[in-house]
Amino acid sequence: MQTVLNEVLEELKELKQQIAKLMTAATNLVNKVDDFEPNLNNIKVTTPATTIETITSALHEGVLRLARIIHDQPKSITRQYRILLFPESGAREYYRVVFGRLLFWMISFLVVTYLFALGKRFIDGNSLAKYKEAESCQYRKAWNYLYQNSKKTMRAKMDTVFSATILSSK
Repeated sequence: MQTVLNEVLEELKELKQQIAKLMTAATNLVNKVDDFEPNLNNIKVTTPATTIETITSALHEGVLRLARIIHDQPKSITRQYRILLFPESGAREYYRVVFGRLLFWMISFLVVTYLFALGKRFIDGNSLAKYKEAESCQYRKAWNYLYQNSKKTMRAKMDTVFSATILSSK
């Protein structure tokens, strides 16, 4: 127990020495601040007189000098009338637009034209088939009416004519 108390006592002595050093350092700082305050109060700041006229005259002279430089430069104006099939710059974007859009619309136009031609051919063929069917329908009706209202000998002759026309059409 005595050793522990001795150690605590030694630590207290060290702490007192450190506190004494801190107090002297603090008093030194306070003295320095006190010495600095009269000097701070005696400082007088004088602002230089600024006039806008000097700034505006300098800017005006600079603008006039730039205008003279631009005016004195040689100017070469050449008019060119050209038709460009291929661009001088931005070729990638040009080809993307032209071939991306142009080929798409050209193929679309060809597909629509082909579909139109097929549709027209279908409509013409369908109307011709309907016309022939309507025409042959009258003959069929007449043939069936005659076949039903005739006698056996006439039916036999009609059967031979019918089979002969079927064989000749093949």
